[in-house]
Amino acid sequence: MRKEMSSSYQLGYVRRYKLTEGKEEGLKFIEVDTGKLRFLLNESKALDIAQLFFEGINYSFVSKNEFSLVDNSFVKRFEGGMLYTCGIDNIGVQEGYIQHGTLHNIPAKLQLISNDDDKIIIEAEIKDTALFGKNLKLIRRYETNVLSNKLTIKDKLVNLGTKDENYALIYHMNFGYPFLQEGVEIIRDKEGMEAKTEFAKKYLNNNSKFLAPQDNIEERCFYFTHKEPRITLINRNLKKEVVITYSNETLPYTIEWHSNASHDYVLGIEPTTSRLDHLLEYKVIKPNEVIEFEVNLEFNDIN
Repeated sequence: MRKEMSSSYQLGYVRRYKLTEGKEEGLKFIEVDTGKLRFLLNESKALDIAQLFFEGINYSFVSKNEFSLVDNSFVKRFEGGMLYTCGIDNIGVQEGYIQHGTLHNIPAKLQLISNDDDKIIIEAEIKDTALFGKNLKLIRRYETNVLSNKLTIKDKLVNLGTKDENYALIYHMNFGYPFLQEGVEIIRDKEGMEAKTEFAKKYLNNNSKFLAPQDNIEERCFYFTHKEPRITLINRNLKKEVVITYSNETLPYTIEWHSNASHDYVLGIEPTTSRLDHLLEYKVIKPNEVIEFEVNLEFNDIN
């Protein structure tokens, strides 16, 4: 520790909270502040990232539903957040399944909080099980450093059962105002590109800059494959960028969700195991198998 300091809290910290007001009552959050990045992990919801700030600027979309423990239909409870993990049983809309699956709504069991030698590590387990059925565990780990502008998510999916199990995952990252504004550039090394709907097809060659808010416009989704798993979002007005990289071997597709609807203004960057709905293709995890996923976020100032 530097001689100018009496406590590491002067540079960064990790704290746990339990919320007490309104429909947020009972939610458990872990707040991490590196001195550059500040993010809130939702311990009650799969240790997903509720909000994220870089140098005081919010990068995350929070829907009008906000944060809640109240169980409801997907459109009435989807809070957005910087990371909303979809799966393991379903992604997208599929008859007989909850939209985007049940994983996000499973509370995490905290295993580790470490803030030693300037390195910050948070690790937890999320179990997805059923009587006479599956026995899956997701080990979720966040890594960053004091004064760092980088955050790494390292997940391990483990099959503790005795038979093969299907799985699907989306790392549903949601960017919002004030980072997300009209003209934000999306830089990608695309190899393949496909529109999800007929409406989205109209924007197939016009999806590299985010549009201005427009009342009641329909959302648009695009599927991408990339030569290099790297996506950069640039806001030249704020002179900020975020670089997203991920494990292409376990997350072979990226979904982009464009909603420039007024008050539902969000850009989703979503590394995923599969496309959605009728195009969903499950992956298989064998007994005792461990499958690793990684997503890296780097936040920078630009000229």
